[in-house]
Amino acid sequence: MIVFAYPPEPLIRYAKRVVGLPGDTVAYRRGQLRINGLAVKHVPAGDFVGPDSIAMQQFEEQLSGGRYRVLYARDERPFFQVIEDFPLRDNCRIDPEGIACQVPDGHYYVMGDNRDNSSDSRAWGFVPARHVVGRVWRVVAPADE
Repeated sequence: MIVFAYPPEPLIRYAKRVVGLPGDTVAYRRGQLRINGLAVKHVPAGDFVGPDSIAMQQFEEQLSGGRYRVLYARDERPFFQVIEDFPLRDNCRIDPEGIACQVPDGHYYVMGDNRDNSSDSRAWGFVPARHVVGRVWRVVAPADE
């Protein structure tokens, strides 16, 4: 995961997982992430129940040798993001089933781990390399109230 200046408002810092490097083609269609045509495998890891008591499917994925957990909504549904008019949008194909983008030189494609409820590259585009300010070393969940 990286920390970066949010492209639409660079004074805001975001942290997201890098899923696409320059030259990669990243596609997210009907809940399936593909990188360069290969499906990213995810193994069920039990349900996750959020603070609002809504259960979501939790999976373990592996990219670049690292394992991490992601969440998907229970109901498979078509791509639903509100897609903004972002720089280099011509590198993407967008339809009701999802989005596929070729990552341009000097940029990254990032996604949130809550795959069906995340504002990320699917909505606002690529992260310029010059916007990266650091790397996430540890994710800490808040204590129950």
